[in-house]
Amino acid sequence: MMRDPKKPLGSTGRFSAENLVAVSSDERSVRRGRRAAPRTEVCRPCLFWVEDTPEDKAQGVLLDVSPYGMRLRTLETHDPGTILCVQMMRDEEFRVPLSAPIRVEVAYQGKNYEGFVDHGLRRLIGQVKKPREYTPIRHPGSHRPSTQEKQISDLGPKPRRLERKRGY
Repeated sequence: MMRDPKKPLGSTGRFSAENLVAVSSDERSVRRGRRAAPRTEVCRPCLFWVEDTPEDKAQGVLLDVSPYGMRLRTLETHDPGTILCVQMMRDEEFRVPLSAPIRVEVAYQGKNYEGFVDHGLRRLIGQVKKPREYTPIRHPGSHRPSTQEKQISDLGPKPRRLERKRGY
């Protein structure tokens, strides 16, 4: 059965096995260069909140994580570009935290057929602060004289070198 190119979902307008062929696995996405790092599938309960209102915490489940982002499933909706803080929890009662809060930005939002909303979250990595002034640390007992302080007479007699012939 051939799919009509003008109708992306085929003649029925619904998802079917023939229409799902275009969805690729994560391994192929990493190979093609569309994904920066492979995703790790998890089912981790988490609390999240909008960065401006930390007192309004909501519950959700992280479906997969990578070093650069994560996918969150929840009942609430957040527009792309919203800055959230996500804290993974150790238990399903959302009482014991597993990690410190992570700052993320909502990259996309997609509906799930069961009424839940999936959010693609991009991790925001802060700038590394440079020190004001670099000062090397010297230990008091480890004084090593510089090259200028050494004199040729302090080095002692010149060691003899064995002469080696190069070649065959």
